[in-house]
Amino acid sequence: PAPKPRAAVVVQLIGGLVGTPDPVTNLGCVGQQYTLGGTAIYEGTLDGVGDFCNKVKPPFVEPDGSGFDYYEEHTFAGTVQGCGTGTFKYTVDGVLHPNNTADEDWSIVDGSGTGDLVGIRSGLNHRTGGFNTDATAFAVFDPAMNSLTCIPARPQSRSDGASVKQSGGTAAKQSGRAPAQPVSTLPLTR
Repeated sequence: PAPKPRAAVVVQLIGGLVGTPDPVTNLGCVGQQYTLGGTAIYEGTLDGVGDFCNKVKPPFVEPDGSGFDYYEEHTFAGTVQGCGTGTFKYTVDGVLHPNNTADEDWSIVDGSGTGDLVGIRSGLNHRTGGFNTDATAFAVFDPAMNSLTCIPARPQSRSDGASVKQSGGTAAKQSGRAPAQPVSTLPLTR
């Protein structure tokens, strides 16, 4: 018989990422009118790696002097728990505040999903972040404010007919980096 169509599911995002400026990525970004580029390690519901390019947006500083606006383009490669493995692109509009905390609205680029993540879409999409004392950036996905929609991957089958469980949580372990640690736990509002 033909396989049954799979239903879309909403996945709440938990975890975060640590971004590190990277000279190789930076060279590619700066050539495209960006000011900074780097790599990211994702942990939690998103488990994988990525690249990002960042630029400051005019008017550069908030009118009340409370920070500056920026724009980022990210590429994620890895596993989305409950969805499967592949890649997707997303954009970020953010504000960096004087205390090095940030508020970010992010959105998946339509049609950018590959592999099991074909058809992935944004849901709720506000995250908080900032900079650690070692100059790495971090972002935290609060499940109350972050979700996405996907069509789950079909479970892989072994030769004996049993399902193979997808595992997560490996990207940070493989990279040897410590998990994201926010420098502030202040509630952030936009």
